[in-house]
Amino acid sequence: MTKLYKIIFMQQAGQQVSGVIPQSQGQPNPQIQNQQQLQQLQQQQQQNQILQNQHLSQSQLQQQLAQQQQHQVQQQQQQHQQQQLQQQQQQQQQQHQQHQLQNQNQGGGGQQQQHNQIHQGNHQLQHQTSNQPGNNNQANGSNFNTDLNTTAMAQENASRLRKLSTWICELRNPEKRENALTELARNRDEDPDLAVLLWQSIFTVQILVQEIMAVYEYMSPPTLTPAMSNRACNALALFQCIASHPKTRNDLVECRIPVFLYPFLRGNSSETSSEKVDKTSSSSQSSKTTTMQQPLDFLRLTSLGVIGALVKAEDERGTKFLLQNDYMPMGLNIIEHGNELTKIVSTFILLRILSTPEGLIHCCHTYERFSHVAFILGKVVAKLGDDIESGNGDPKQQCKLLNKIIRCYVRLCDNEKALKALNECLPDRLKSDFFNKILKTTAGDDHITEQLLTRLRHIIAGHVKQTGDK
Repeated sequence: MTKLYKIIFMQQAGQQVSGVIPQSQGQPNPQIQNQQQLQQLQQQQQQNQILQNQHLSQSQLQQQLAQQQQHQVQQQQQQHQQQQLQQQQQQQQQQHQQHQLQNQNQGGGGQQQQHNQIHQGNHQLQHQTSNQPGNNNQANGSNFNTDLNTTAMAQENASRLRKLSTWICELRNPEKRENALTELARNRDEDPDLAVLLWQSIFTVQILVQEIMAVYEYMSPPTLTPAMSNRACNALALFQCIASHPKTRNDLVECRIPVFLYPFLRGNSSETSSEKVDKTSSSSQSSKTTTMQQPLDFLRLTSLGVIGALVKAEDERGTKFLLQNDYMPMGLNIIEHGNELTKIVSTFILLRILSTPEGLIHCCHTYERFSHVAFILGKVVAKLGDDIESGNGDPKQQCKLLNKIIRCYVRLCDNEKALKALNECLPDRLKSDFFNKILKTTAGDDHITEQLLTRLRHIIAGHVKQTGDK
Protein backbone atom coordinates (compact mmCIF):
# COMPACT_ATOMS: atom_id res chain seq x y z
CA MET A 1 0.00 0.00 0.00
CA THR A 2 2.77 2.42 0.81
CA LYS A 3 4.26 1.78 -2.64
CA LEU A 4 0.94 2.56 -4.29
CA TYR A 5 0.66 5.84 -2.33
CA LYS A 6 4.16 6.81 -3.40
CA ILE A 7 3.38 6.08 -7.04
CA ILE A 8 0.13 8.11 -6.90
CA PHE A 9 1.91 11.01 -5.16
CA MET A 10 4.66 11.06 -7.78
CA GLN A 11 2.11 11.08 -10.59
CA GLN A 12 0.23 14.03 -9.06
CA ALA A 13 3.49 15.95 -8.61
CA GLY A 14 4.41 15.25 -12.24
CA GLN A 15 1.03 16.53 -13.40
CA GLN A 16 1.52 19.78 -11.45
CA VAL A 17 4.99 20.30 -12.91
CA SER A 18 3.80 19.48 -16.38
CA GLY A 19 0.97 21.97 -15.92
CA VAL A 20 3.39 24.80 -15.01
CA ILE A 21 5.81 24.26 -17.88
CA PRO A 22 3.41 25.02 -20.74
CA GLN A 23 2.18 28.16 -18.96
CA SER A 24 5.73 29.57 -18.90
CA GLN A 25 6.28 28.58 -22.50
CA GLY A 26 3.00 30.10 -23.64
CA GLN A 27 1.67 33.53 -22.63
CA PRO A 28 3.83 35.68 -20.25
CA ASN A 29 3.00 35.93 -16.59
CA PRO A 30 1.07 39.17 -15.78
CA GLN A 31 2.87 39.57 -12.43
CA ILE A 32 6.25 39.65 -14.17
CA GLN A 33 4.94 42.24 -16.66
CA ASN A 34 3.70 44.46 -13.85
CA GLN A 35 7.04 44.26 -12.09
CA GLN A 36 8.89 45.21 -15.28
CA GLN A 37 6.57 48.15 -15.87
CA LEU A 38 7.09 49.35 -12.30
CA GLN A 39 10.83 49.14 -12.72
CA GLN A 40 10.64 51.14 -15.97
CA LEU A 41 8.49 53.79 -14.31
CA GLN A 42 10.91 54.06 -11.42
CA GLN A 43 13.84 54.43 -13.82
CA GLN A 44 12.00 57.16 -15.75
CA GLN A 45 11.20 59.00 -12.53
CA GLN A 46 14.85 58.83 -11.47
CA GLN A 47 15.95 60.16 -14.86
CA ASN A 48 13.41 62.98 -14.66
CA GLN A 49 14.66 63.93 -11.21
CA ILE A 50 18.26 63.95 -12.45
CA LEU A 51 17.30 66.14 -15.40
CA GLN A 52 15.38 68.49 -13.14
CA ASN A 53 18.37 68.76 -10.82
CA GLN A 54 20.71 69.34 -13.75
CA HIS A 55 18.45 71.94 -15.38
CA LEU A 56 17.86 73.83 -12.17
CA SER A 57 17.29 77.34 -13.35
CA GLN A 58 19.69 80.03 -12.44
CA SER A 59 16.89 82.28 -11.28
CA GLN A 60 16.18 79.89 -8.40
CA LEU A 61 19.82 80.03 -7.35
CA GLN A 62 19.73 83.79 -7.49
CA GLN A 63 16.53 83.86 -5.46
CA GLN A 64 18.19 81.70 -2.85
CA LEU A 65 21.12 84.14 -2.69
CA ALA A 66 18.76 87.08 -2.33
CA GLN A 67 16.79 85.30 0.41
CA GLN A 68 19.98 84.53 2.28
CA GLN A 69 21.07 88.14 2.11
CA GLN A 70 17.67 89.37 3.29
CA HIS A 71 17.79 86.87 6.16
CA GLN A 72 21.22 88.21 7.14
CA VAL A 73 19.92 91.78 7.06
CA GLN A 74 16.97 90.83 9.27
CA GLN A 75 19.30 89.13 11.73
CA GLN A 76 21.48 92.25 11.87
CA GLN A 77 18.41 94.40 12.53
CA GLN A 78 17.27 92.12 15.33
CA GLN A 79 20.72 92.17 16.90
CA HIS A 80 20.77 95.96 16.71
CA GLN A 81 17.38 96.20 18.45
CA GLN A 82 18.48 93.77 21.15
CA GLN A 83 21.59 95.84 21.81
CA GLN A 84 19.47 98.97 22.20
CA LEU A 85 17.17 97.24 24.67
CA GLN A 86 20.14 96.00 26.68
CA GLN A 87 21.59 99.51 26.82
CA GLN A 88 18.29 100.93 28.05
CA GLN A 89 18.03 98.27 30.75
CA GLN A 90 21.60 98.97 31.88
CA GLN A 91 20.86 102.70 32.15
CA GLN A 92 17.77 102.02 34.23
CA GLN A 93 19.73 99.73 36.54
CA GLN A 94 22.42 102.35 37.02
CA GLN A 95 19.83 105.00 37.88
CA HIS A 96 18.19 102.63 40.35
CA GLN A 97 21.53 101.92 42.04
CA GLN A 98 22.32 105.63 42.28
CA HIS A 99 18.99 106.31 43.98
CA GLN A 100 19.62 103.47 46.44
CA LEU A 101 23.01 104.94 47.36
CA GLN A 102 21.46 108.34 47.91
CA ASN A 103 18.80 106.83 50.18
CA GLN A 104 21.42 104.95 52.18
CA ASN A 105 23.44 108.11 52.69
CA GLN A 106 20.39 110.08 53.86
CA GLY A 107 19.17 107.36 56.30
CA GLY A 108 16.11 107.82 58.55
CA GLY A 109 12.63 106.48 58.51
CA GLY A 110 11.70 108.04 55.16
CA GLN A 111 14.20 105.86 53.23
CA GLN A 112 11.69 103.24 52.21
CA GLN A 113 9.13 105.85 51.18
CA GLN A 114 11.62 107.65 48.93
CA HIS A 115 12.65 104.37 47.39
CA ASN A 116 9.03 103.51 46.63
CA GLN A 117 8.41 106.96 45.17
CA ILE A 118 11.41 106.66 42.86
CA HIS A 119 10.35 103.18 41.80
CA GLN A 120 6.82 104.38 41.04
CA GLY A 121 8.20 107.36 39.10
CA ASN A 122 10.30 105.08 36.90
CA HIS A 123 7.25 102.91 36.17
CA GLN A 124 5.23 105.98 35.26
CA LEU A 125 7.95 107.22 32.90
CA GLN A 126 8.15 103.85 31.20
CA HIS A 127 4.37 103.76 30.85
CA GLN A 128 4.28 107.28 29.39
CA THR A 129 7.04 106.59 26.88
CA SER A 130 5.36 103.37 25.80
CA ASN A 131 2.02 105.18 25.31
CA GLN A 132 3.56 108.06 23.34
CA PRO A 133 4.30 106.85 19.78
CA GLY A 134 5.78 110.19 18.75
CA ASN A 135 8.69 109.85 21.16
CA ASN A 136 9.38 106.31 19.99
CA ASN A 137 9.32 107.41 16.36
CA GLN A 138 11.77 110.21 17.06
CA ALA A 139 14.10 107.91 18.95
CA ASN A 140 13.94 105.11 16.39
CA GLY A 141 13.77 107.29 13.26
CA SER A 142 17.49 107.26 12.63
CA ASN A 143 17.66 103.50 13.21
CA PHE A 144 14.80 102.94 10.77
CA ASN A 145 16.56 105.01 8.12
CA THR A 146 19.78 103.08 8.58
CA ASP A 147 17.89 99.80 8.30
CA LEU A 148 16.29 100.99 5.07
CA ASN A 149 19.67 101.97 3.70
CA THR A 150 21.16 98.60 4.57
CA THR A 151 18.29 96.72 2.97
CA ALA A 152 18.50 98.87 -0.17
CA MET A 153 22.23 98.26 -0.41
CA ALA A 154 21.71 94.54 0.09
CA GLN A 155 19.13 94.47 -2.68
CA GLU A 156 21.45 96.38 -5.02
CA ASN A 157 24.29 93.98 -4.26
CA ALA A 158 22.02 91.00 -4.88
CA SER A 159 20.81 92.37 -8.23
CA ARG A 160 24.38 93.17 -9.27
CA LEU A 161 25.57 89.69 -8.38
CA ARG A 162 22.66 88.25 -10.35
CA LYS A 163 23.67 90.15 -13.46
CA LEU A 164 27.33 89.26 -13.16
CA SER A 165 26.60 85.58 -12.50
CA THR A 166 24.28 85.37 -15.51
CA TRP A 167 26.90 86.93 -17.79
CA ILE A 168 29.61 84.61 -16.47
CA CYS A 169 27.38 81.59 -17.13
CA GLU A 170 26.56 82.90 -20.61
CA LEU A 171 30.26 82.77 -21.50
CA ARG A 172 29.89 79.00 -21.86
CA ASN A 173 27.27 79.49 -24.56
CA PRO A 174 29.00 80.36 -27.88
CA GLU A 175 25.93 82.21 -29.12
CA LYS A 176 25.75 84.50 -26.06
CA ARG A 177 29.49 84.77 -25.42
CA GLU A 178 30.13 88.00 -27.33
CA ASN A 179 27.39 89.89 -25.51
CA ALA A 180 28.54 88.49 -22.18
CA LEU A 181 32.11 89.65 -22.83
CA THR A 182 31.02 93.18 -23.65
CA GLU A 183 28.75 93.45 -20.60
CA LEU A 184 31.35 92.06 -18.21
CA ALA A 185 34.06 94.34 -19.60
CA ARG A 186 31.73 97.33 -19.40
CA ASN A 187 30.64 96.62 -15.81
CA ARG A 188 33.92 95.29 -14.45
CA ASP A 189 34.31 98.24 -12.04
CA GLU A 190 30.92 97.81 -10.35
CA ASP A 191 31.91 94.87 -8.15
CA PRO A 192 35.39 94.80 -6.58
CA ASP A 193 35.27 91.01 -6.30
CA LEU A 194 34.47 90.33 -9.96
CA ALA A 195 38.03 89.08 -10.47
CA VAL A 196 37.50 86.37 -7.84
CA LEU A 197 34.24 85.28 -9.50
CA LEU A 198 35.93 85.09 -12.90
CA TRP A 199 38.92 83.16 -11.61
CA GLN A 200 37.00 80.64 -9.50
CA SER A 201 34.17 79.96 -11.95
CA ILE A 202 34.49 76.86 -14.10
CA PHE A 203 36.02 77.16 -17.58
CA THR A 204 35.96 80.98 -17.56
CA VAL A 205 39.73 81.50 -17.76
CA GLN A 206 40.04 78.84 -20.47
CA ILE A 207 37.34 80.60 -22.50
CA LEU A 208 39.13 83.94 -22.19
CA VAL A 209 42.40 82.38 -23.34
CA GLN A 210 40.62 80.82 -26.32
CA GLU A 211 39.20 84.23 -27.27
CA ILE A 212 42.73 85.67 -27.28
CA MET A 213 44.28 82.81 -29.22
CA ALA A 214 41.55 82.99 -31.86
CA VAL A 215 43.06 86.29 -33.08
CA TYR A 216 46.60 84.99 -33.68
CA GLU A 217 46.01 83.76 -37.21
CA TYR A 218 44.71 87.18 -38.36
CA MET A 219 47.80 89.11 -37.30
CA SER A 220 50.24 88.35 -40.11
CA PRO A 221 49.27 89.53 -42.60
CA PRO A 222 47.01 91.92 -40.68
CA THR A 223 43.46 90.94 -41.65
CA LEU A 224 41.91 91.64 -38.26
CA THR A 225 38.51 93.35 -38.30
CA PRO A 226 37.42 95.90 -35.67
CA ALA A 227 34.72 93.55 -34.37
CA MET A 228 37.24 90.77 -33.78
CA SER A 229 39.60 93.23 -32.12
CA ASN A 230 36.88 94.54 -29.79
CA ARG A 231 35.95 91.02 -28.76
CA ALA A 232 39.55 90.13 -27.93
CA CYS A 233 40.00 93.48 -26.15
CA ASN A 234 37.02 92.68 -23.92
CA ALA A 235 38.68 89.39 -22.93
CA LEU A 236 41.92 91.26 -22.23
CA ALA A 237 40.03 93.80 -20.12
CA LEU A 238 38.75 90.96 -17.93
CA PHE A 239 42.31 89.69 -17.56
CA GLN A 240 43.30 93.21 -16.52
CA CYS A 241 40.60 93.02 -13.84
CA ILE A 242 42.06 89.72 -12.62
CA ALA A 243 45.60 91.17 -12.66
CA SER A 244 44.52 94.17 -10.59
CA HIS A 245 42.97 92.14 -7.75
CA PRO A 246 45.37 91.12 -4.95
CA LYS A 247 43.70 87.70 -4.48
CA THR A 248 44.04 86.64 -8.14
CA ARG A 249 47.16 88.47 -9.35
CA ASN A 250 49.67 85.88 -8.17
CA ASP A 251 47.54 83.02 -9.53
CA LEU A 252 47.54 84.69 -12.93
CA VAL A 253 51.33 84.90 -12.85
CA GLU A 254 51.79 81.33 -11.63
CA CYS A 255 49.66 80.05 -14.53
CA ARG A 256 51.87 82.05 -16.96
CA ILE A 257 48.85 83.59 -18.66
CA PRO A 258 50.69 86.88 -19.52
CA VAL A 259 52.76 84.86 -22.02
CA PHE A 260 49.64 84.60 -24.20
CA LEU A 261 49.82 88.40 -24.63
CA TYR A 262 53.34 88.43 -26.09
CA PRO A 263 52.26 87.95 -29.73
CA PHE A 264 50.39 91.27 -29.52
CA LEU A 265 53.53 92.98 -28.20
CA ARG A 266 55.88 91.51 -30.81
CA GLY A 267 53.83 92.70 -33.80
CA ASN A 268 54.91 95.63 -35.91
CA SER A 269 53.63 98.94 -34.58
CA SER A 270 51.67 101.50 -36.53
CA GLU A 271 54.61 103.90 -36.71
CA THR A 272 57.04 101.43 -38.30
CA SER A 273 54.45 100.12 -40.71
CA SER A 274 53.49 103.63 -41.83
CA GLU A 275 57.17 104.53 -42.37
CA LYS A 276 57.67 101.47 -44.56
CA VAL A 277 54.57 102.25 -46.58
CA ASP A 278 55.54 105.88 -47.06
CA LYS A 279 58.86 104.82 -48.55
CA THR A 280 57.46 102.23 -50.95
CA SER A 281 53.86 103.11 -51.78
CA SER A 282 51.32 105.87 -52.27
CA SER A 283 49.04 107.62 -49.79
CA SER A 284 46.05 105.39 -50.61
CA GLN A 285 47.95 102.28 -49.65
CA SER A 286 49.24 103.96 -46.49
CA SER A 287 45.68 104.77 -45.41
CA LYS A 288 44.70 101.13 -45.95
CA THR A 289 47.59 99.90 -43.83
CA THR A 290 46.79 102.32 -41.03
CA THR A 291 43.16 101.19 -40.97
CA MET A 292 44.29 97.57 -40.86
CA GLN A 293 46.85 98.39 -38.17
CA GLN A 294 44.45 100.12 -35.79
CA PRO A 295 42.82 96.90 -34.47
CA LEU A 296 46.28 95.56 -33.63
CA ASP A 297 47.16 98.81 -31.88
CA PHE A 298 44.07 98.47 -29.70
CA LEU A 299 45.07 94.91 -28.80
CA ARG A 300 48.61 96.02 -28.01
CA LEU A 301 47.39 98.87 -25.81
CA THR A 302 44.99 96.62 -23.88
CA SER A 303 47.71 93.98 -23.43
CA LEU A 304 50.02 96.64 -22.01
CA GLY A 305 47.21 97.53 -19.60
CA VAL A 306 47.23 93.96 -18.28
CA ILE A 307 51.01 94.04 -17.79
CA GLY A 308 50.78 97.49 -16.21
CA ALA A 309 48.28 96.11 -13.69
CA LEU A 310 50.77 93.39 -12.77
CA VAL A 311 53.63 95.82 -12.07
CA LYS A 312 51.48 98.31 -10.14
CA ALA A 313 51.36 96.05 -7.11
CA GLU A 314 53.84 96.26 -4.26
CA ASP A 315 54.47 92.55 -4.68
CA GLU A 316 57.43 92.03 -7.03
CA ARG A 317 56.27 88.73 -8.51
CA GLY A 318 54.93 90.46 -11.59
CA THR A 319 58.20 92.26 -12.32
CA LYS A 320 60.21 89.09 -11.71
CA PHE A 321 58.00 87.22 -14.14
CA LEU A 322 58.48 89.87 -16.84
CA LEU A 323 62.25 89.94 -16.38
CA GLN A 324 62.52 86.14 -16.47
CA ASN A 325 60.34 85.85 -19.59
CA ASP A 326 62.07 88.42 -21.86
CA TYR A 327 59.59 91.26 -21.71
CA MET A 328 62.24 94.02 -21.86
CA PRO A 329 63.10 93.78 -25.59
CA MET A 330 59.42 93.95 -26.54
CA GLY A 331 58.72 96.82 -24.16
CA LEU A 332 61.68 98.86 -25.42
CA ASN A 333 60.61 98.23 -29.01
CA ILE A 334 57.16 99.64 -28.23
CA ILE A 335 58.75 102.68 -26.53
CA GLU A 336 60.73 103.33 -29.68
CA HIS A 337 58.17 102.58 -32.42
CA GLY A 338 54.73 102.69 -30.78
CA ASN A 339 52.10 105.40 -30.95
CA GLU A 340 51.62 108.01 -28.23
CA LEU A 341 49.46 105.92 -25.90
CA THR A 342 51.48 102.72 -26.20
CA LYS A 343 54.69 104.68 -25.64
CA ILE A 344 53.30 106.20 -22.44
CA VAL A 345 52.06 102.88 -21.04
CA SER A 346 55.22 100.95 -21.94
CA THR A 347 57.40 103.71 -20.45
CA PHE A 348 55.33 103.49 -17.27
CA ILE A 349 55.96 99.74 -17.16
CA LEU A 350 59.70 100.36 -17.60
CA LEU A 351 59.61 102.88 -14.75
CA ARG A 352 57.85 100.38 -12.47
CA ILE A 353 60.41 97.73 -13.32
CA LEU A 354 63.27 100.13 -12.61
CA SER A 355 61.68 101.18 -9.31
CA THR A 356 62.29 97.68 -7.90
CA PRO A 357 65.84 96.77 -6.81
CA GLU A 358 65.85 93.64 -8.94
CA GLY A 359 64.72 95.56 -12.03
CA LEU A 360 67.42 98.22 -11.62
CA ILE A 361 70.10 95.56 -11.16
CA HIS A 362 68.82 93.70 -14.22
CA CYS A 363 68.97 96.77 -16.47
CA CYS A 364 72.39 97.88 -15.20
CA HIS A 365 73.99 94.46 -14.81
CA THR A 366 75.87 94.65 -18.09
CA TYR A 367 76.84 97.55 -20.32
CA GLU A 368 74.83 96.10 -23.20
CA ARG A 369 71.58 96.16 -21.21
CA PHE A 370 72.15 99.68 -19.94
CA SER A 371 73.20 100.98 -23.34
CA HIS A 372 70.08 99.48 -24.90
CA VAL A 373 67.81 101.21 -22.37
CA ALA A 374 69.69 104.54 -22.60
CA PHE A 375 69.78 104.42 -26.41
CA ILE A 376 65.99 103.87 -26.66
CA LEU A 377 65.26 106.64 -24.16
CA GLY A 378 67.58 109.00 -26.06
CA LYS A 379 65.84 108.26 -29.35
CA VAL A 380 62.45 108.93 -27.80
CA VAL A 381 63.67 112.27 -26.41
CA ALA A 382 65.02 113.24 -29.83
CA LYS A 383 61.78 112.25 -31.57
CA LEU A 384 59.77 114.10 -28.95
CA GLY A 385 61.82 117.25 -29.50
CA ASP A 386 61.34 117.05 -33.26
CA ASP A 387 57.59 116.67 -32.87
CA ILE A 388 57.45 119.68 -30.57
CA GLU A 389 59.41 121.82 -33.03
CA SER A 390 57.21 120.79 -35.96
CA GLY A 391 53.97 121.04 -33.93
CA ASN A 392 52.99 117.39 -34.32
CA GLY A 393 51.18 115.47 -31.62
CA ASP A 394 49.21 116.36 -28.50
CA PRO A 395 51.19 118.53 -26.05
CA LYS A 396 49.51 116.95 -23.02
CA GLN A 397 50.44 113.44 -24.12
CA GLN A 398 53.97 114.64 -24.90
CA CYS A 399 54.31 116.06 -21.38
CA LYS A 400 53.13 112.76 -19.87
CA LEU A 401 55.70 110.85 -21.88
CA LEU A 402 58.43 113.34 -20.98
CA ASN A 403 57.57 113.03 -17.28
CA LYS A 404 57.98 109.26 -17.31
CA ILE A 405 61.22 109.40 -19.33
CA ILE A 406 62.76 111.84 -16.85
CA ARG A 407 61.67 109.59 -13.97
CA CYS A 408 63.43 106.66 -15.66
CA TYR A 409 66.64 108.70 -15.96
CA VAL A 410 66.42 109.77 -12.30
CA ARG A 411 66.00 106.15 -11.22
CA LEU A 412 68.97 105.06 -13.35
CA CYS A 413 71.10 107.63 -11.52
CA ASP A 414 70.70 105.55 -8.34
CA ASN A 415 73.18 103.10 -9.86
CA GLU A 416 76.79 104.32 -9.77
CA LYS A 417 77.79 102.74 -13.07
CA ALA A 418 74.73 104.11 -14.82
CA LEU A 419 75.35 107.57 -13.33
CA LYS A 420 78.86 107.63 -14.73
CA ALA A 421 77.59 106.62 -18.16
CA LEU A 422 74.78 109.20 -18.11
CA ASN A 423 77.32 111.99 -17.81
CA GLU A 424 78.17 111.30 -21.43
CA CYS A 425 74.99 109.84 -22.98
CA LEU A 426 72.31 112.08 -21.46
CA PRO A 427 70.52 113.94 -24.32
CA ASP A 428 71.51 117.59 -24.77
CA ARG A 429 67.88 118.71 -24.88
CA LEU A 430 67.41 117.51 -21.32
CA LYS A 431 70.51 119.38 -20.20
CA SER A 432 69.31 122.61 -21.80
CA ASP A 433 66.04 124.55 -21.42
CA PHE A 434 64.50 123.13 -24.58
CA PHE A 435 61.44 121.53 -22.95
CA ASN A 436 60.62 124.46 -20.64
CA LYS A 437 58.43 126.12 -23.29
CA ILE A 438 56.06 123.19 -23.67
CA LEU A 439 55.96 122.66 -19.91
CA LYS A 440 54.85 126.27 -19.38
CA THR A 441 52.20 126.26 -22.12
CA THR A 442 50.41 123.08 -20.92
CA ALA A 443 48.41 122.86 -17.71
CA GLY A 444 48.40 120.06 -15.18
CA ASP A 445 51.23 118.53 -13.17
CA ASP A 446 53.93 120.03 -15.37
CA HIS A 447 55.56 121.80 -12.41
CA ILE A 448 56.36 118.29 -11.17
CA THR A 449 58.03 117.55 -14.50
CA GLU A 450 60.04 120.77 -14.20
CA GLN A 451 61.15 119.79 -10.69
CA LEU A 452 62.17 116.34 -11.92
CA LEU A 453 64.11 117.87 -14.80
CA THR A 454 65.98 120.25 -12.51
CA ARG A 455 66.69 117.41 -10.11
CA LEU A 456 68.12 115.33 -12.94
CA ARG A 457 70.35 118.21 -13.99
CA HIS A 458 71.57 118.73 -10.42
CA ILE A 459 72.36 115.03 -10.05
CA ILE A 460 74.40 114.99 -13.25
CA ALA A 461 76.11 118.30 -12.43
CA GLY A 462 76.95 117.20 -8.91
CA HIS A 463 78.48 114.00 -10.13
CA VAL A 464 80.53 115.94 -12.67
CA LYS A 465 81.88 118.21 -9.91
CA GLN A 466 82.79 115.22 -7.75
CA THR A 467 84.68 113.58 -10.58
CA GLY A 468 86.42 116.90 -11.41
CA ASP A 469 87.53 117.41 -7.82
CA LYS A 470 88.94 113.92 -7.68
